[in-house]
Amino acid sequence: MAADQKLYRRALANAVQAAGGEEALREYLNVNDVTLRTWLTGLKPIPENVFLRLIDLLLDPPRNTSALPQGGDSPAKRKS
Repeated sequence: MAADQKLYRRALANAVQAAGGEEALREYLNVNDVTLRTWLTGLKPIPENVFLRLIDLLLDPPRNTSALPQGGDSPAKRKS
């Protein structure tokens, strides 16, 4: 489990870059600042469903951050 969280945190850190910053990633994940910070610092585990959304973002990053889908939208929906 700890190894999974290490991988999840690495994906989260990379997703911050791919999204164009923490604010854009918070909007994409539909979470508040406190939640994102607790995940980034390892104070709370990153849920698997969030990790999967991070992977979606990393595999199909937006060309510009204003194109990031928000809330429950996935990159697959963004293409249509």
